[in-house]
Amino acid sequence: MGDLASLAEKIEQAERALKQEAEVAARIVAEQETSALAFCRRLMAIIRAVGDAKKSALPSSGWRVIVISLLVKMFATVRSAHTLAEASHGREMSILVRSALESLITAMFVAKTDSARRAARWAEYAEFLKARVLKKHPDLSTKPEHTAARAQILAQAEGLEDLFPNANFWASGLQMGSLRDLADDVGMLWYYEFVYWSGSQATHASPIAVASYLDIAPDGTPRFNMGLSGKQLGGELAVCCDLEIRGLQLLNEISRLGIESLLIEMRSEYKSAFGGDPFTEMTEG
Repeated sequence: MGDLASLAEKIEQAERALKQEAEVAARIVAEQETSALAFCRRLMAIIRAVGDAKKSALPSSGWRVIVISLLVKMFATVRSAHTLAEASHGREMSILVRSALESLITAMFVAKTDSARRAARWAEYAEFLKARVLKKHPDLSTKPEHTAARAQILAQAEGLEDLFPNANFWASGLQMGSLRDLADDVGMLWYYEFVYWSGSQATHASPIAVASYLDIAPDGTPRFNMGLSGKQLGGELAVCCDLEIRGLQLLNEISRLGIESLLIEMRSEYKSAFGGDPFTEMTEG
């Protein structure tokens, strides 16, 4: 078993097994989470339909464009999480849910007040980060076009250091020390302390998350789980749907789309699907 040739037959068997496991897992998830998967997909379709119908009402300049961009990232990330759910990647789904939640919290913070300044600061942070990397690694490339691009980035970032007293967080110059502060400011602290915290465990090499990949056999020996898992998919899908509704509500508020009745219906459908209103029960923990 020292080279690929000696493993050829076993590799073929493993490929067939992987394909069969994926098909079986997807079928089981489709049966167990039928309504949750369908509702999440329905919300994605509603968001797309609203976007198409209200395209002309969406802002094309100013801070609202940045908020909408953050919401678009959030919607796209939820779609990716839904794809993982369909494929029974339950252990990994929370990583994407965490990312989607961060995008929503950031969008809500920018939109809440002093929006032009906050949006500008968020955008300036990109130039600050790029310049920071280039200063750490000045010899990434000596090609003329790259040298010119480097000079332009460094020029654009000139004088931005004072805006980011904590170089690792874009809103540090706005008296916000972390994403937790943003979440608290926009009334999403419960989501940060539970949903984001849980997703952070899975994102990093936390022993809490890694424990889900390890079982102990009756004889005390470890068993390592590299297979698929449908555990906790219902809860993750509930959060995805919650974020979708909140995101569409924020889009309605900043763009004046006039879809208040639609949002009320969506919240009612959420309650039928999951047994609670995303704007009451979940925020109360």
